[in-house]
Amino acid sequence: MQKLKNKFNPCLIFFCFWIFTGCSHLFYYPDKTIYDDPSKHKIIFEDYFLPLDSKMKLHVRYFPSNLSSQKKSWAVVLQFHGNAQNLSSHYGSVYWLTQSGIDVVTFDYRGYGKSSGKAEGKLIREDSVKIWNFVYEKFVAPRKLPLIGIGQSLGGAILLKSIEDITPEMRSHISSIILESTFFSYHEVAKTKLKSHWLTYPINWLVPALITDNLSLQNWNAITMPTLILHDQKDPVVPASCSASIFENLKSHKVSSVNNERWTYETPYGSHTASFFVDDYKFQEKTLIWLKKMISHHGHPFLVR
Repeated sequence: MQKLKNKFNPCLIFFCFWIFTGCSHLFYYPDKTIYDDPSKHKIIFEDYFLPLDSKMKLHVRYFPSNLSSQKKSWAVVLQFHGNAQNLSSHYGSVYWLTQSGIDVVTFDYRGYGKSSGKAEGKLIREDSVKIWNFVYEKFVAPRKLPLIGIGQSLGGAILLKSIEDITPEMRSHISSIILESTFFSYHEVAKTKLKSHWLTYPINWLVPALITDNLSLQNWNAITMPTLILHDQKDPVVPASCSASIFENLKSHKVSSVNNERWTYETPYGSHTASFFVDDYKFQEKTLIWLKKMISHHGHPFLVR
């Protein structure tokens, strides 16, 4: 027993040192690679660069809806993508919405893709407030369209915190949000992952000391809009229990919780942020029906023109 303990301690020490010295790398894995160029698929898009200061800028990409010229878009979706790669590998998970009359806007966090700077949680949090304002003023307000947020994986946590940070007026313009394969608490997801392996289980209690939770949503009363949650029960990246925690918190804090829904499913080997492509795409149609219903409740009578 003593020998085992002596062998085990160095592993724990190394793991603790790794987390403590590089904890941001547990959540942010940006790169500059172009994984998919939409122009190769003859997809129409527009690129924008949102200035943050004299040196910093965020890359924003806009995909107009694919409706015929006789019909107009009926909503705008803002995507907060996951923690790895960049928007060129993530836009495909929401582009399908353009086929149904919804404009899609996606962007890269600082340090990702064509965005400037280095990925840093505190600054990404600040940038997220600016992106809501930019999208609203550029794509939503001029046409008086409903605004929808979708957060996937880490993007869900960033989205939730950003809604807490934006002004109540800006918040009132968001008709609904969609959370896929996500979590809200950095502490919770880190502890859950550490508990999933015998080697790291004994140190899960150290998480609060090693990882800050000030980037996590604190004020649940800020999430006043209808919320849809999707998660694979066998998700190998973010445990489904994390989104269950979101749902329970929403039920406890939000007056309009009757409009919240959580859809779970199970794939043979587990999937992550693939909800809209499993089971013959059934969640695409279900999501569109839910969105139209929520938009009508928000005061936008749904009408495809």
